[in-house]
Amino acid sequence: MISADPRAADDLAVAQLRSFCVVYERQSFSAAAREIGLATPTIWEQVRSLEQRYRTVLFTRRGRRIEPTQAAAVLYDSLRSLLAGLDSTFHLVREEQGDYARTLTIVTGARMMLEDLAPSLAQFRRRFPSVCLRLLHRNATAAAEELVIAGEADLALTLEPGPGVASKGVTLERAYQIDYLAVFPRKHPLARERLLRLADLIKYPLIVGHAGTFGRQLIEQALHHEGLSDRAQIIAETDTSAF
Repeated sequence: MISADPRAADDLAVAQLRSFCVVYERQSFSAAAREIGLATPTIWEQVRSLEQRYRTVLFTRRGRRIEPTQAAAVLYDSLRSLLAGLDSTFHLVREEQGDYARTLTIVTGARMMLEDLAPSLAQFRRRFPSVCLRLLHRNATAAAEELVIAGEADLALTLEPGPGVASKGVTLERAYQIDYLAVFPRKHPLARERLLRLADLIKYPLIVGHAGTFGRQLIEQALHHEGLSDRAQIIAETDTSAF
C-alpha cells in the first residue's frame, strides 16, 4: 500500500518524472535517452527509483520491447498535466513582470476560429493590448501540429487526434468540449427518448460526414472513446451537414 504521508513526494525529482513520461511515450529506454540527452543507464535508474518510491512496477519487458503497466498509465496521465503546469510557472512569472512575447501565433481551423475563439481572442486582446495576435489557418490536425513542432506557431487549437494517431514533439491538452448534434425525423424511435447515448445511435443506420470533414472526425473520436467504432452502421457519407 502506498504511504499516505504528505511528505512521500518530497524526494521525487522533476527529472525523474520527466524521464518516466518520455519512456512511457517512446516505450523504450534508449529512445528516451536519445531524446532527453542522457545515458540509457541513467534513464533506467531514474525509472527504477520511481518504482521504488511508488512501490510498484511501471514497465514490463516483452522480448526487446517494454510495455507500461496499468500503474504506469495512471501515473502518466497525472504527470502530464502536472509537468505542463510546472513548466508554465516560468512563463507566468515572466508575464507578471511584463516579460512576454510581443507576438502570439495561433494556428486553427476557420470554423473554430470564427465560432469558438472570437470571444476568447477579444478578451485576450483587452488583457494584453501590447501583444500582437498572429492567426494562421490550417484545417488538418497534422498540418497544425507541424507548425508548432517547427516553431512557426506557439499554439494549435485543433481536433483531438483520432484513433491510432500519436502526436510526437507536442503536448496535448483538452481545451473544451464541442457538442455533436444527432438529427432524425419526429417519428423516429429515438425521438421519444429523453436521453440519447452513442450506443443508442449505432443501432440505426447513420449518415455522417466523409473522412475530411469536421463532423466525421468528431464522431469517430466519440465512438473510439466508447469502444463502439466497429459497430457503427454508416450507410452514406457527405461533405456538408445540409445533406
